[in-house]
Amino acid sequence: VDDDVECAIEYEPANQALTLSTGNNAEAMRIDSAGIVTKPLQSGFSVKFSSSSDVSLTSTAYTTIPFNSERWDNNGDFDTSTYTFTAPVTGKYLFNYSLGFNSMDNSNTWFVILIITSNHSYHQWIAPDDMFTGGDLNGNFTMKTSAVADMDASDTAYAQVYIYNGTASQFTYIGDNRVSYFTGYLLG
Repeated sequence: VDDDVECAIEYEPANQALTLSTGNNAEAMRIDSAGIVTKPLQSGFSVKFSSSSDVSLTSTAYTTIPFNSERWDNNGDFDTSTYTFTAPVTGKYLFNYSLGFNSMDNSNTWFVILIITSNHSYHQWIAPDDMFTGGDLNGNFTMKTSAVADMDASDTAYAQVYIYNGTASQFTYIGDNRVSYFTGYLLG
């Protein structure tokens, strides 16, 4: 036990709230008068693009999506230079990934978005050669996937795109964070 670390359980009669503080009195959990529990230090993030950009994708290659701007990051667990989340503790994490774009080549056999974790990958795919038989997709289109992933401390997660067969493709990310984003949150 480290005697220099201050922890506290405090009841606030005026607010009818109970707080639990750890490590130098940092509030770790609050239960308010309605029984609502908040955990301000719970690991979680929401990232987006800093701006829209053209990206060339090649056939049969994985491309890591450059989510390089944080909307919020409770614990500083997302690295915007590597586009990677690192789990601070072992637990179950909820991830959501949405990618908007404005064109797709219909010669591609599969177009896949993936959430890659150290333990497993989660896919959402479409078959453009079947879906867009009249020609390439021109216009806004969004693909989404989500997963509850079990992760150990120091495991990582990031978002990718994969094109199977077909030719090289070019599309423009839709940089609006209402359309293209990657989020994660520790469930427990």
